[in-house]
Amino acid sequence: MCSSVDDPEHYRSGCGTVWNTFRTRGECPGCQHVWTWTSCLACGEWSRHDDWYVTEPDDGEASHP
Repeated sequence: MCSSVDDPEHYRSGCGTVWNTFRTRGECPGCQHVWTWTSCLACGEWSRHDDWYVTEPDDGEASHP
């Protein structure tokens, strides 16, 4: 949910939109704020939004289906 928070995001203009942050890579569809931090729904702890994504190593080879 896009809401006003102090730490760690320091964003005071939350618009109240509820959405899946991972479908938009953290960008709120209501106000277009791009969230740097995301809180875990299970434990409530904050972490950097980009840390939630897994990147595959680039081995230099083209992938084949």
